[in-house]
Amino acid sequence: MVSMNTIPVMPALRMIVIIFLAYPFYAVGGENKHPIPKVVIMDESVEEHQSLLGGPPHTLTMQSGLVVIKPGDSIEIHNTENYEEVLVILAGVGQMIITDGPVLNLNVNVIAYCPPYTEHYVTNNGDRPLRYIYLVADTKK
Repeated sequence: MVSMNTIPVMPALRMIVIIFLAYPFYAVGGENKHPIPKVVIMDESVEEHQSLLGGPPHTLTMQSGLVVIKPGDSIEIHNTENYEEVLVILAGVGQMIITDGPVLNLNVNVIAYCPPYTEHYVTNNGDRPLRYIYLVADTKK
C-alpha cells in the first residue's frame, strides 16, 4: 500500500494531479469496461474551461473540469438534475447562489456541495479570477 507521505505534492495553483482507482467491472461477453488509474494535469493557462474527466469510459459516473471565472462574471444558472456536484476552490473568491436556498461563500480551502436537482449559479465577486474544479457524479447509476 502506498502511503500518502510518499506521493509528491505540488502547489495547488501550479498543478493538480488527480488519481482515480476503480475496481474491475466487466461487461457481458467479458470485455473489460472498467476505468483505469490515471493522472490528469491541469493547464495553468486555461482562461475559461478545461475538461478533466469526461465520464464513461474514463470513469464510472464522475465528470470534472477546471473553471476560471473573470472578476464580475458568472456561470449561468443551471440545474444539477440527477447529479450531485462539488466545487474545490483553487484561487479567488465568489459565491454559489442556490435558487430559493442559501448563498455559499467560496474561497481558497473551501469545498462547496450542491445536491441533485438544485438550481444554482456561480459568480466571481472578487478582483481576480475565480478558479475551481467541479466534480459531478450521476446519482442514478
